[in-house]
Amino acid sequence: MSSFSRHATTTEGVSRHLPLATWLMAIDLITQSKTNMAALELRRHLGVSYRTAWLLKHKIMEAMRQRENTRPLSGDVRTEDAYLGGERSGGHRRSGLAEQGRLRGGGGDGR
Repeated sequence: MSSFSRHATTTEGVSRHLPLATWLMAIDLITQSKTNMAALELRRHLGVSYRTAWLLKHKIMEAMRQRENTRPLSGDVRTEDAYLGGERSGGHRRSGLAEQGRLRGGGGDGR
């Protein structure tokens, strides 16, 4: 038995012959989408199978999560376009964070 543990690679489960341009297009589409892009939509844009699109999406999202996990948000976090909630029953606009244009981070000076 080997003394080292097995690590998953970025391309594991995805065709190793997938062109770099396809990876870059997938990264661009996923990162520039304001809403969560479905694997089915990614498949249509890239011209690949659903399985390949799903694996690409999840590999890219996992890489983004791992990278950002080391840098948690803190203090005041300002947003440009944010959708938080929606309308309350009765047709009144939801008040609070969306109107103020800021969210509270999980640390910092606690303002």
